[in-house]
Amino acid sequence: MEEESNTMVCILKKEIPSRTKVKICVKVWDEEKKESEPAGITVVTGINKEEWNAKWIDPELEDKKKENRRASYLRKRFSLTRKQMETVEQQGAYIYATCHGIMNLFINGEEITNHQFMPGTQQYDKRLMIETLEVTRFLREGENEIMVSLGDGWYRGAMGFSQNKNIYGTDLALLLQFEIAREPIVVSDETWTATQDGPIGENDFMAGEVYDARKEFPMEHGLMEDCGERFHLVKVQNYGMKQLIPVDTVPVTPHETLFAKQIITPAGEVVLDFGQNIVGYVSFEFDEQEGKKLTLIHGEVLDGKGNFTIENFQNKAVPTKQQIDYICREGRNKYHPTKTYMGFRYVKVEADFEIDPAAFRAVAVYSDIRTTAEFSCGVSEVNQLFQNALWSMKGNFIDVPTDCPTREKSGYSGDCQAYIHTAMYLMDCYPVYAKWIREQAAGQYKDGVVPQIAPKANTPGKKEKIGGVLTIDGGIGWSDSFEIVPYRLMKRYGDDALVRENYEAMKRWTAYEIKRAQKTRFCNCRLLPRKYRKYMIDTEWMWGEWLEPGQDVNYMSDIVMKGDPEVGTAFYYMNLNYMAQMAEILGEDEDQQYYKKLAEKVKAAYRTVYLENGSVKEKTRQCRYVRPIAHDLLSEKEKTKVASELAKMIERNENHLNTGFLTTHELSRSLSQYGQNRKAYDLLLQEEKPGWLFAVTKGCTMIPESWDCYDEEGNPHDSFNHYSYGAVAGWLMDCVCGINVSDGKIVIQPYPDERLRFAAAAYDSPYGKIVSEWKYEEGKVKYHVEIPTNMCAEILIDGREKMRVEAGVYEL
Repeated sequence: MEEESNTMVCILKKEIPSRTKVKICVKVWDEEKKESEPAGITVVTGINKEEWNAKWIDPELEDKKKENRRASYLRKRFSLTRKQMETVEQQGAYIYATCHGIMNLFINGEEITNHQFMPGTQQYDKRLMIETLEVTRFLREGENEIMVSLGDGWYRGAMGFSQNKNIYGTDLALLLQFEIAREPIVVSDETWTATQDGPIGENDFMAGEVYDARKEFPMEHGLMEDCGERFHLVKVQNYGMKQLIPVDTVPVTPHETLFAKQIITPAGEVVLDFGQNIVGYVSFEFDEQEGKKLTLIHGEVLDGKGNFTIENFQNKAVPTKQQIDYICREGRNKYHPTKTYMGFRYVKVEADFEIDPAAFRAVAVYSDIRTTAEFSCGVSEVNQLFQNALWSMKGNFIDVPTDCPTREKSGYSGDCQAYIHTAMYLMDCYPVYAKWIREQAAGQYKDGVVPQIAPKANTPGKKEKIGGVLTIDGGIGWSDSFEIVPYRLMKRYGDDALVRENYEAMKRWTAYEIKRAQKTRFCNCRLLPRKYRKYMIDTEWMWGEWLEPGQDVNYMSDIVMKGDPEVGTAFYYMNLNYMAQMAEILGEDEDQQYYKKLAEKVKAAYRTVYLENGSVKEKTRQCRYVRPIAHDLLSEKEKTKVASELAKMIERNENHLNTGFLTTHELSRSLSQYGQNRKAYDLLLQEEKPGWLFAVTKGCTMIPESWDCYDEEGNPHDSFNHYSYGAVAGWLMDCVCGINVSDGKIVIQPYPDERLRFAAAAYDSPYGKIVSEWKYEEGKVKYHVEIPTNMCAEILIDGREKMRVEAGVYEL
């Protein structure tokens, strides 16, 4: 279609049939009607539920309740005629497949895709994605063979902090259909055979993988030699098709490769140092004798004495091993794990033979999304901080945004909503966040509550208790991601599709929030005036300002168990405000008016209880000042006043922050935008803890979970890859360099500081590449700005009138 517009979102109205390969092309015309060359992508549509000829097959015969089960291998041999191969060459050949567990697919001994951990992590009782894979180049005339390896994965493997197992089932299963020209050639059925006597043994995302290369299947010309005694027939199962959906996200794939340097620790350990904390796996290739053993244990940091450790990310009750146990075959050994991934920089090697570090590689894996941000400045530590934030995001975008790649590997909603603004700068993350929101919607309870972790890491449909208190799901500031994330994605990308898709589910969640605002805990009654109690949320479990510096464990436990009405009410207002805006965009006028009026009452309640004459009553906690600014609970004049008070508080704290999970991502922005930019830079450049550069000065290459990640003896604690506090990278983009994109509009409003000397940022936005740079020269600041084609922008520089500019390059 041809349409004159500056919108960068085009919804394809034409319905494409299932099991069809099409090329979608786009052309644009400039203001002089000059036509571009077409650009496009090739898409293969998935298979409809009614088009399956395949059956679910179960490869296991033993007791399903057995712990630590081995991987399964399934195989099916088939023949192709010359005529069939001619059709393959003309029309292609495709496999449609999914499983319970995670799978790797091979044809004639070759793996058919580099996609990792297919079909991904999902709310499996509601959603199970079907992979569509073209296999044309792997086929040949005559004999062919399909082989599939299945491992535990998220389906029945350990999940979350408690490492619950068998959450979605105890089985492994495969559903597969191989087609040529839309005609099924091979389907999973009772004629397939399977074995658990293959090279992959125990496998788990938390524990690692056991691999015995002596059990690799002998192959000749890509076909498995006679291994009949090791294989048995599969069982057909009726697992149903109702939860099957097409793939609605990008795959997890391998990316950067790093090389090892060997070190010997003071304790005499042989350790490989890959120089960068990453998420992925170690691959190796070497010659060795049969039966030799190799163990690789993956850790993030060394301890205070320089020895290897994995203690920092342990849940003592259920340890996280991050271990590969490998037994060599005779001759060439080539391997990388396929049923697990680890967070690591250091790998301790235990072997009964001498290793060569050159034989080992570290491979980073993450969702296949491109980096969209560049940043550099005149302070190397700040540049490292930006790179740490980017690496932390890469390492935690494994199909869904996870909290960490070691101890939990879970899609925590608090981290997701705190990082969404920054994530949209750093990488083209829309498909990962959109998929994650669908998982959160799939886990929604009948009463409207949405899970704090998505996909859920506990029994589907059931709420769990800790100490008799309902926990986890519906937590303030965490589950509120259900409105925050779709709203923010819509504002940045100019696409309301995710909002439309989930609007009714968001209404149910909001209705639940409205209902629970009618209740007030006895412990908080004296704090809340009776007139405003029904407009304030303080009930049920909440993490509050989690990991807030300066607050002891008892205080934090008190907040967690008793709630915090200030946090609850601020998020209640934000969500009602967002719902009103989304309702307006969708044309839901009655909803819009309802949410807007209720939001104003909630705002009045918050202001009455927590503010006095436009100032914050609280005098010690910085979060109490950031939240009303960030949640728009103040007038513009009041925001300036409160930011000034916040700056003074930071000054009294010797330029240290004391914010936690729910406000750190907005702290610096609240200062810069309301007259306290220098104080924001004071925080940025703080090298003592708590402060962003503390971890950098200690050599961290990721964002740690805790501000005090090392104690006074240099011993590490907690995760060293928790991306949430890396949200400062968003402030480097939108305030330091001033690149702001919302509702299809570009605003350039940098806030420079001479201590950086210069700063340069580029953002490959949904509307094209935006560049904003500044540098100090001879007492003046010189600015360089680039606005992409088809866009206008406002440029706001302190001391100058607002400029409205067309696409182009500007020097100021």
